[in-house]
Amino acid sequence: MRGLILRWAGLLAGLCAGLCVLPTAASACATCACGDPTLTLMGAGRTFAGRLRVGLELQGRQEQVARPGDLAYEDTVERRLTLGAAYAPVRQGQIALRLPWVSRAYTGASMSRDEVSHVGDLEIRGRWTVYEDRAFAPRHQLGVSVGLRAPTAPWIEGEDRPLTEEAQPGTGAWVPLAGLWYAWRAQPWSGWISLGGERPGEGWRGRRPGATALLSALFQYQLGGAVALTAGAEGRWSAADRVNGARDPDTGGTVWMATGGLVAQPVTDWLVHCTLRVPVIDAQAGDRQEGWMWLTGLTVDL
Repeated sequence: MRGLILRWAGLLAGLCAGLCVLPTAASACATCACGDPTLTLMGAGRTFAGRLRVGLELQGRQEQVARPGDLAYEDTVERRLTLGAAYAPVRQGQIALRLPWVSRAYTGASMSRDEVSHVGDLEIRGRWTVYEDRAFAPRHQLGVSVGLRAPTAPWIEGEDRPLTEEAQPGTGAWVPLAGLWYAWRAQPWSGWISLGGERPGEGWRGRRPGATALLSALFQYQLGGAVALTAGAEGRWSAADRVNGARDPDTGGTVWMATGGLVAQPVTDWLVHCTLRVPVIDAQAGDRQEGWMWLTGLTVDL
């Protein structure tokens, strides 16, 4: 499976690299249906009854943690290949599913190494538009979202010893999700702001991940019919985890990331995106360092 992920990484990176020399694409059928030429990824676009989108996204990240008394960092490297689908049964509403394949490598302070590749936790989310300034091609929209992340990833045991929690592909917890979002579009500019929250239940080995608040602001400038540039910021605040009721002092805190990327339409109804997220404020509990995160993916209107 690792080879498959690497092949997809090369393919998606090649598509992103080649987008800058593509000619302007014609307006897509999805564009005609919603009256919006803005290039939007799954979960952020205007919906119309019957709109179906599928997507594949590859994400990479790294994190380092120093525990008290350790002479070296614990290091976690993660790759996620996520299959997603979003369907709008009515114009105001959308239902989305996301299922990742997680490859995680954890290196402990003693240089022990755990590697796991498995299906991760399934996420289902509903989005509803509660306000728009006009019915066709609205410029301002406000909505709510609710969802649930289910513990579909099992606990993975090692062949010769137990694997650590950090190497597991999931948390073992049910996680309710809720949020608000606002979208604004005035060609060639557009923006998307969202505020969300998560309140996980108890997961593996008595660990209950801390409640989390998420804030995202993304702005986009469209260079023509086929290419757009994106920039913004994303923030995350998490309360400390609890293990069998006791607070884990090395968890929780705040991280702010600056984001930038490219969205392009190589052919009608196909979108490719590449995004880089760089931590600019890292105020997490304990000696924890968040690394850069990159994403690349493909979204198709069917």
